[in-house]
Amino acid sequence: MARFFLSAYSMRVKHTRSNTYRALGNFDRRGADLFEVLGEYLTRRIAIASDADPDTGKMLQVTKKRRSKRKRILKGLIDAGDYGFTARLYDTELGQDSYDRNVDEAELLPYYFLVHLPKSADQGFLILQRIGQRGIRSLLYADFAQEFLSLFPAYGLELRPIVPDQLITNHLSRGRITRIRYLKSSLPSDRADYLRSGGSYAHEIGTTEVIHKVMRGRSFTLPEPIAQYIRRERNLNSLLELQEIDCDNIKLVVELNGNSRTIDLSHLDRFRANYETGEEVEIGPNGHPLFESMDGFALSLLSDLSPKPPSR
Repeated sequence: MARFFLSAYSMRVKHTRSNTYRALGNFDRRGADLFEVLGEYLTRRIAIASDADPDTGKMLQVTKKRRSKRKRILKGLIDAGDYGFTARLYDTELGQDSYDRNVDEAELLPYYFLVHLPKSADQGFLILQRIGQRGIRSLLYADFAQEFLSLFPAYGLELRPIVPDQLITNHLSRGRITRIRYLKSSLPSDRADYLRSGGSYAHEIGTTEVIHKVMRGRSFTLPEPIAQYIRRERNLNSLLELQEIDCDNIKLVVELNGNSRTIDLSHLDRFRANYETGEEVEIGPNGHPLFESMDGFALSLLSDLSPKPPSR
């Protein structure tokens, strides 16, 4: 079975000459609104599929679009895929070939999308579905950015992954720290002695873990040395040396909007806005996520990302 993910990106408009970011709902002298500009683009892509990258034979077409002007959310489905080469389709149930695709036919897969563009803010959020390693970020950006630049040559459109520092700060400021886990990699004493004598041991090293759990409904206050480390004002070794518990790593379990995520202090760069849907999203008979189920999961993710998420 295929694995499905949602990945989040920041979307911003920059005035090229002054190198400043502009409010999304009024970014030029004529009062241009990125919400309206993107909405019109998506509407056109419903009627006309795009050869967004003819050199590599990729195309996209919007097949579902929903719009909430009050919440400033655009969402729907984009079908995207490759063409320009043949492919043999094999029926795994019958155990035989079922069809030969020709070079002019594209294999289009549906990808969920959600865009939230607050009017007075200079940053919005784009959430895109991935199917395994397949995604549409580059394809969608190339197509829309080309049109955006033709309409607003003095401005640039930025689409970047949500950086770990931003995501971590958001979780710690808005969420609850429910557990602090102190971990120490260790070996039984006889095996440790063997290693110190120059031997080698192939089995997995054990880990000792001490967990501090908060009472229900309460939260740990973030210790200042950990806050300094997250702000890059302290390195990991100096942080660990301050701990009363002997450890070589610390993990924070943070609950936000009913979801728990673990911040691994030794690998802050791995804390990204990429979420596997797992059992939280219902799969339809066609093998793809049901739209309403995926939409609910995406809105939950948006609540984690946005300082002022729109009400559902």
